[in-house]
Amino acid sequence: ELMDHALKSTGAALDASELLTYLTTIKLGDGKWKGTTYDFILHFQGQVRKYNNYVDKADVLAERLQKSLLENAVHPISDLRHIKESSHMVAAANGRIGPKAINFTQYVDLLISAAQSYDKQFEDTRKSGGSRKVY
Repeated sequence: ELMDHALKSTGAALDASELLTYLTTIKLGDGKWKGTTYDFILHFQGQVRKYNNYVDKADVLAERLQKSLLENAVHPISDLRHIKESSHMVAAANGRIGPKAINFTQYVDLLISAAQSYDKQFEDTRKSGGSRKVY
């Protein structure tokens, strides 16, 4: 009962509003995120889960919207942007065109794989104490 009240309170509504603003404006590569691209994807998914826990079922972010938000968030990193572009080309070649060309889970799986490869390029720099900048 206390948990339900907390989730429905004014504070929770404000938290949900702030989370939604964050999810719609965050951009990887703007200098604000200091972790790996892989960690960014996990963080993004965690923020979506948190938002979805705050709001009523009718207001939960649909997977198609989650996919669009994540695509926008990683767009500045060309290695990750290519996942969207190449998945649309493969889907079109298989006769699937439009937003349903690849589902959210498939997109995240491909994106995580690309992020891990992208991060690996900078692994030696991190181990040697150098700084890595995501542009």
